[in-house]
Amino acid sequence: MSTPADNRAHPRVFLERPAKVFHQGTRRYLPAVTSNISGGGVLIRVMSPRPLDPGDRLDVLIAWSNRTVLSSSDRVAGSVTRAARGASGEQFVAVAFDKAMVNAPAQVA
Repeated sequence: MSTPADNRAHPRVFLERPAKVFHQGTRRYLPAVTSNISGGGVLIRVMSPRPLDPGDRLDVLIAWSNRTVLSSSDRVAGSVTRAARGASGEQFVAVAFDKAMVNAPAQVA
């Protein structure tokens, strides 16, 4: 019997990095932290009362280094595939990238 993890196109790495998401629908940035990442997507914890829904378009900006300012080179476009509320009001949001990030886990400094 196979599990969903067996069918992944990209290896997944458990990784906590500061991030933010730009919600294209509201044109607002939301604070976030990555939980895990692969070349095809990311699971992020978003600290915002505004609910994110499957299909929402996001730009995810991940702090790959210790820089305090994120730039457009840190931006990856994608769509929400699933979202769930956490016990503390945060949301756990799975995002599928529009284009695969070939070196996603290798970018970690």
